[in-house]
Amino acid sequence: MNILFTVGTSSFPELEIAAVELAKICDFQIDLQTPASAKSSSLANMRSFDYYYDDPIKFFQKYDYVVCHAGTGTIFNLLKAQTKFCVIPNAGRHDLHQQEICEWLTSHQYAAVIHHPERVTQFVFEGEFKKFKNKPYRPSEFDLDKLLLFL
Repeated sequence: MNILFTVGTSSFPELEIAAVELAKICDFQIDLQTPASAKSSSLANMRSFDYYYDDPIKFFQKYDYVVCHAGTGTIFNLLKAQTKFCVIPNAGRHDLHQQEICEWLTSHQYAAVIHHPERVTQFVFEGEFKKFKNKPYRPSEFDLDKLLLFL
């Protein structure tokens, strides 16, 4: 199984630690995307990188599962990619937008939400993520790209 942990552009040490802890106890391939300032892991089944991808939808589709922060861009691209994922809101943020996004994801059953990063290892390792049935995201008729071309 190929699992991506992504924290986006902001530091999220608790989620980075969860990725390392999972890599220590399982044989899944774990990829960890972190800000450039983060340290990489020396574990054999874990790759760390700090770059961002040109085509996030294709990038996310390479993975069986994604564990991520609740950043708007990441969430939107994961929904468009139809990739199964769970979300951990970064409680260290000064605003509440990640918690609000998690409430929206939960209300639509698009993703599992884990409010405590230390639960991620159990959620993935014990297979709880396989039990959660993400509803497929269906974009509305509103198409921002077409609107921008029109303007």
